[in-house]
Amino acid sequence: MLTIKKMYSFVWKPKVASCYLAALAASFFIPCLDARELGEDSTAESHFQLRSQAKVHYMLQCQGCHLASGKGTASGVPDMTQYGALLLKQDRGRKFFIQVPGVSNAALDDEQLAEVLNYIVDDILKAEGVAYFTAEEIALSRGRPIDNIVSYHAKLIETLAKP
Repeated sequence: MLTIKKMYSFVWKPKVASCYLAALAASFFIPCLDARELGEDSTAESHFQLRSQAKVHYMLQCQGCHLASGKGTASGVPDMTQYGALLLKQDRGRKFFIQVPGVSNAALDDEQLAEVLNYIVDDILKAEGVAYFTAEEIALSRGRPIDNIVSYHAKLIETLAKP
C-alpha cells in the first residue's frame, strides 16, 4: 500500500484499475466508431488513432479559447455550439471555419486540420447532415485570411436569420 500522508491515500487494486482503464479507452473508442463510416481500406484502429489525434490537436490548438465544450469564453470568443452546425451547411460558413485566424494559422497540415474540424462536427457540435472536411477543401481556403473577423462573423449570423 502506498500512502501519502496529509490528505490523500492511494491503494493500488489491479482489478479496479483495469476497469477504469477500460472505461477510459471505451470513452475514446466507441464514439469514433459511430462518428463516420469506415472505408474499405480503413481499420477501426487507424480511425481511432486519427480521432484521438484530432481531439488532442483540438485541445492544444482550440480549447484555450473555445473550451472543451466549444462554448467559447466571455472575452468575445464565439460559442460554436450556438450557430456552428448551421454555418457548416453553407459554403461561406465552412470557409469561415477554415479561415478563422486560429485555424488557418494552426501548426497543423491540411489533413490534420480537416480531422480537427471533423472532430468538431461530430463530437462537439454533433451536427447532422454536414459534409466532412477534406484536406483539399482546407488547402483551397486556408491561405485567405478574413480581414475583420468580428464583423464577418456577425454578417454570417445575420444571413442565418434571413429566409
